[in-house]
Amino acid sequence: MKLNFTAEAITLLQQKYDQVTSYILAVNDGTNAFSSSEGCCMIGDRFLLQPITEIIEPYTVKISIEPFTVYTAAYDQMFLSGDLTLSLSPSTHNLQLNDSRGIVDYNVEVKQFLNQISTS
Repeated sequence: MKLNFTAEAITLLQQKYDQVTSYILAVNDGTNAFSSSEGCCMIGDRFLLQPITEIIEPYTVKISIEPFTVYTAAYDQMFLSGDLTLSLSPSTHNLQLNDSRGIVDYNVEVKQFLNQISTS
């Protein structure tokens, strides 16, 4: 699995967090410490990007190194496959996650940067 970024997505993330070089890509369904959503009907349908400064367990699976290092967890990999692309939607200007079959999430949430994150 590999995550690619379009130029527009890179620009948006650099404008939002100009010093951040690493992120976590995780499901946004209430199953992790970063999720703001709850509900079983969203499992595997919504995703988030969490800016980080250090690797956080269990998010140790590296899926991108350029232009950002992006990690995910084994759990999240159940909902992701193949080559992924993070792009900027031309109609909504939201980040969207695509795979070879089409749109995975049309509104990937970019979380607030936290200096120190606890996953417990």
